[in-house]
Amino acid sequence: MLNAVGTAPVHNMLRRGISVGLGNDGYILDGFENMRTAYLVHRLVSRDPNAIDAYTVLEMATIRGAQLYGLADQIGSIELGKKADLIVVKPDILPTPLNRDSVIGHLINSIVGRDVRTTILDGSVIMKERRVLTADEERVQREAKNAAAGLWERLKTAKPQVEHVGTTH
Repeated sequence: MLNAVGTAPVHNMLRRGISVGLGNDGYILDGFENMRTAYLVHRLVSRDPNAIDAYTVLEMATIRGAQLYGLADQIGSIELGKKADLIVVKPDILPTPLNRDSVIGHLINSIVGRDVRTTILDGSVIMKERRVLTADEERVQREAKNAAAGLWERLKTAKPQVEHVGTTH
């Protein structure tokens, strides 16, 4: 969407039994935003409010993605013998009542990354109450910011490795 190159025909792919996972190239890092965007854009593009449901989008972000990477026996769902990769979510605001029938819809439509309070990776708590326990978060953010600034500076002076289309010599 960022580069306006089109939208994958996910509704048709799913209908034909094609495996579809959800991901991005790293530009948008909020997984909940990615799920919500997939949910809404495919309904919009197909002009069908039933083109894709919230549960299917959640599966695309979890078990179907794990299947596509050949890791479904290790991750992607909560099952005995799999890695315990879990998050605890506590939204600041719930616009409608939360119940068994609405929980998946809430995850897709209402939750954002900052609602994640605790993260458990392979059974180890790495973030609790939004505080990272396994690294110096300020140092990591500072190093990432410096690395990004350096990369952007290098990109300003980079010379193209391919000729532009239509260029003649």
